[in-house]
Amino acid sequence: MIELNKNYFSSISAQVNDPSYNQGELDDPTVIYFENVSDTDAYSRVESALQVDGFSLLQINDIDKVETITKKLFGAPLCDRNPGNKPYAKVQREDKAKYYVNSHFAQPMHTDEGYTTRFPRFAALYCAESALLGGDSIIVRLDSLYPQLIKQFGEKVKLLFNNDAVTVETGLGIEKKPILFYLDDGSVGISYSATLHKMLCSEEVFELFDYITKYAHSRYNQLRFKLKPGQTLLFDNSKILHGRTAFTRNGSRLLYRYWFKDTKL
Repeated sequence: MIELNKNYFSSISAQVNDPSYNQGELDDPTVIYFENVSDTDAYSRVESALQVDGFSLLQINDIDKVETITKKLFGAPLCDRNPGNKPYAKVQREDKAKYYVNSHFAQPMHTDEGYTTRFPRFAALYCAESALLGGDSIIVRLDSLYPQLIKQFGEKVKLLFNNDAVTVETGLGIEKKPILFYLDDGSVGISYSATLHKMLCSEEVFELFDYITKYAHSRYNQLRFKLKPGQTLLFDNSKILHGRTAFTRNGSRLLYRYWFKDTKL
């Protein structure tokens, strides 16, 4: 067995916070405009984008409409893991932040709750305020990553589907979990985090995990864009990895994060 400790995961943090990682041109993904919450054509386009691309970018301009639209798409939001059991959690810089998500640092690629077997299937990020410099959203699609895994490792990829593929140690305890899994429709999903305290796995699984890590943090495999005020990023949390670039230490950036459909591996 191989133990991945803070040295391995700290090296990922160092990479994503290097100035070279946080530079470069931004992409221009399609934006779906919601004129009103009853726009059936817009709903159809969103559902199609989620199915094909794993994410959809919406222009809504009103957080109340976000809650109406997402409830129609996904049902009621998950509240039990949010402060005060609210339908959302604020994502913003805090002084002496304990986690990447509430800091100004770049956030390594991950799936939400990728360190455990319980995770939200869908998520929404509503932008109330974007950073003037940096804080750009990053997406890596599983439908691009998975064929490369198969090409590089062939049958070995099956190891990532084992329920005990990795043993993860976090501040909440120790848990065994897969990295890849099959969804109800037979398609492949992913549950991944690059911000762990410690992880145990076989040498073969490490090769696969390390390949995912390097692939996901390569600029050539990423879609990057600035999430603007009034825009909402919806995504299938089993179909994409997401992260963000760093922004200025005193910069202001505020997102409202919603989770939907509690899922157990």
